[in-house]
Amino acid sequence: MGLGGTCVSSGLQNARALIFDLDGTLYRMDPMRRRMLGRLCLAIMRNPTDGIRTLRLLKSYRHAQEVLRSAPRPETSLDQAQLRLASEMSRSTMDEVSQAVTRWMEEEPLDLLRRWPRRGMLALLEETRRRGIPMAVVSDYPARRKLKALELEGYFDHVISAQDADVQAFKPHPRGLEMALQRLRVRASDAIYVGDRPEVDGVCAERAGTRCVIVGAEASAGYPPGYPQGWIFARDFQNLPALLWPAAGRQVPVKEGMRIA
Repeated sequence: MGLGGTCVSSGLQNARALIFDLDGTLYRMDPMRRRMLGRLCLAIMRNPTDGIRTLRLLKSYRHAQEVLRSAPRPETSLDQAQLRLASEMSRSTMDEVSQAVTRWMEEEPLDLLRRWPRRGMLALLEETRRRGIPMAVVSDYPARRKLKALELEGYFDHVISAQDADVQAFKPHPRGLEMALQRLRVRASDAIYVGDRPEVDGVCAERAGTRCVIVGAEASAGYPPGYPQGWIFARDFQNLPALLWPAAGRQVPVKEGMRIA
């Protein structure tokens, strides 16, 4: 996957809309995965055959997603294409894959989501809403139940998922982000997209022409080699308000490739 080029503008000021990825961006993914792995291990202890089979199904489903990221948009619906590919990989039926995904990826995590929000995330959403700046979520998976579990659904004007009829493409394909821009009625250069995976969210923003912020571990590991210098890497959300809305007389310079702790 090519990573050449840069996002439009390296600064964050004068944004007319903020668009967010969900998983790994609005909450921290690593502790969630560890807790979910613990639940799966308990399931394996109780019923080794079914538990190991469930792990295989989930692994195939995630792998199918990564394959479809770089594939042409499917002729059938995206969710059916992913289920079909996962069933072929795992040598299981589509119904078996669907049941495992529904339980372990859609239902089981819901009671855990609020435990690991990104630092400063809620304050950023509150300030953005106070300023009357519209916001949207663009996710590779259906997002509304997760936003409700996070108690964040009221902050976003639009919630867009890869499985929506007018999207049907996983990131880094820009279709979902482009739909968000259309619904928010803003130009790409006036929006900022915030995600956690440079190779997925960053490239998606680049292709759509939006400015981009990558939050998470990349920010503390130094600027990743090979990525466009127009991207901004931040460990969490707490310093973003000062970059978005610097106080009068206290302009915050933002250099290309800037990292903020």
